[in-house]
Amino acid sequence: MDDLERAVHEQFSRDALAVYGDALVERGDPRGELIALELAPQATPAWHERRRAVMAGWVGKRLVGPALQRTRFGFLGANEDEDGLALLASPAGAHVRWFAARGERRVVNHALRKLIGELRPWLVELTIAVPGERDAIDPSLAAALVYRTPELREVHLDGRALLELPHPRIRRAVISGFDALRGGLPDATHLDLSLHATTADPVWQPTRVAAIVDFPRLRVLDLSRNERGRLGGDSNIIETLEASRLAGLDELILPSLTVGQAQRLEHLELPPRTRLARSYHELPAIAGVDIPARFPWPSPAELMPRDALAFETIERVDHHSGPLAPLIEALERAWATLPRDVVKIWTDLFDLVDNLGGGEADYPKASLARAIEALALEQTDWVDLAVACRMVRPGMQDFATVRRQQI
Repeated sequence: MDDLERAVHEQFSRDALAVYGDALVERGDPRGELIALELAPQATPAWHERRRAVMAGWVGKRLVGPALQRTRFGFLGANEDEDGLALLASPAGAHVRWFAARGERRVVNHALRKLIGELRPWLVELTIAVPGERDAIDPSLAAALVYRTPELREVHLDGRALLELPHPRIRRAVISGFDALRGGLPDATHLDLSLHATTADPVWQPTRVAAIVDFPRLRVLDLSRNERGRLGGDSNIIETLEASRLAGLDELILPSLTVGQAQRLEHLELPPRTRLARSYHELPAIAGVDIPARFPWPSPAELMPRDALAFETIERVDHHSGPLAPLIEALERAWATLPRDVVKIWTDLFDLVDNLGGGEADYPKASLARAIEALALEQTDWVDLAVACRMVRPGMQDFATVRRQQI
């Protein structure tokens, strides 16, 4: 059984789970049947009823509802709310695999105390988020986390000087806040770091960032969230790189850069694989840096909160305004998977808008409707525009008049 559990720890694949589930069935453990059911889901009342019955045999009838929503393949994902902590104290708590504690200092410390109350041999991913509060985590809790979570592999931290966590098993860290983690992680190989700071912050110094990224085994450094208009803020990423130790890294991932920032990369000794996560500008070629094709829309850093595209669709009577921020968010999520014709429509439209200045131009309504519908946007402004573009009535023009404006 130890070998099977180790295989699940290392792979968490369907094949490993199937063999592990069969072994649990032979031992009379209800988790075995639960794993088998969840590996072969069916949209039938009988399947749902059986899963509910097996779950009740594992966690008890009172917690069946919360457990159905928070378990996957016989393992628990829990957080700091009442149901999550109740499940943590139930038989499912011995098999918690993902745990998140977010909120105020008091709430998060309480949740972590519950977590470390028992050994958590299956926990592989931990999230701790206390935005805006310094020194939020009780140091004794941080120390206990190391020996109560022997298989912890990934940690997500969001805050200011949250804790020191020298865990020997953590391989990946996602850190939001330049000083969220005190000290390093001895065996982490992958760091996704959002600085949440600007050079105007009196506490922030690039040299302190260098100390954070200088993990002894670090191989991949992802700084792609550090971009004005995004969660990482408008941190001076080039200054950070100039103050950081990049030797030993295999891969460096950067946010979009201006032409001036990109030119400064030429003076740095970059890792063998260095790339930009996205680009909004026509950049010069830089030796050793992979620069993706430019997005046709403006950078979030250039957007104002009320920026929108305005369309008049029925002889300049039917007027619609679509906000740009949610549109661009949806485009960036879906761009790599959109059909080619939809990519061309959005590219042509943004190229047209980019050349408008303060003027306006016409764009085919059928193409516009197709592009909006492919994104499955939830904002009513864009949904209503797609509907209007599909309408056909006598005397209705085939083109929508478009311009950029503030709403």
